[in-house]
Amino acid sequence: MKQIFLEKALERIPYLLSLQDRNPLSPSYGSFDREYWHYKKTDCPYSSVQGAAFPLAILYKNKLPINPYYKNNKIRDWIIASLIFLDKIQNKNGSFDEYYPNEQSYIGTSLTMYPASEAFLLMKEELSSEQENTILKILKKSALFLSKNIEKKVINQEAMAALVIYTINQIFNENEFQQAAEKKIHFVLESQTQEGWFPEYGGCDVGYLSYTIDFLATYYKKSGDEKVLEPIKKAINFISFCLHPNGTAGGEYTARNTEYLVPHGFELISNKYPLANRIIKFI
Repeated sequence: MKQIFLEKALERIPYLLSLQDRNPLSPSYGSFDREYWHYKKTDCPYSSVQGAAFPLAILYKNKLPINPYYKNNKIRDWIIASLIFLDKIQNKNGSFDEYYPNEQSYIGTSLTMYPASEAFLLMKEELSSEQENTILKILKKSALFLSKNIEKKVINQEAMAALVIYTINQIFNENEFQQAAEKKIHFVLESQTQEGWFPEYGGCDVGYLSYTIDFLATYYKKSGDEKVLEPIKKAINFISFCLHPNGTAGGEYTARNTEYLVPHGFELISNKYPLANRIIKFI
């Protein structure tokens, strides 16, 4: 299964790179929002697309089968440009915008900073001291913003924020961030229903539940925190009843009408829970 996922991912990398401003002389050098830097359709760049730095960093650092991007100097430069561009678009309070200037998006900040923090951890040895200090400043400000705010109605966002803070704290090792991550994880687990789903605007949603599974499973892999394991299994069990014989999942009967499954969390937990492996094969 991993070979299949790798092949599918590699097919998309040329498209991913086509979205980035790769001109070093451009003021938006490093941006992955083509609608912003090329077509000039928006007033501010969509921040979370900078997460493209993470898959590129994985490919740059790992000598995987059929991977032409391993130790490619151009890929290295474009990853670093993507991370440095964040300094231009981060708000003073550590947040990032998605749809409009000064939006200060909670989930936008989480979706931007988790892959950015992982990319930083992978690429740290490739950075100059100036670049490293710039990125560290970005990471710390964003962790402070997420620590001080909460999303009570959309639980996948709170799970993502917990993962971001925990990952960034692997760099800083500060008690404040450790407590913030633990507090958010506690809130997420307390929000789970007896049926196993986590609320999305008051109801269950299959696609966003697969995101929550992904975030919690990634947190489990990084932290070894056993208290999230049974809730993950419970959520996976619930999702198994929302898979259809024709290969689809979810749809109009769920809170947010999603019809997709994110495979990563199931893959991470597959050695702990056989049902997760069966869902991977379904996907």
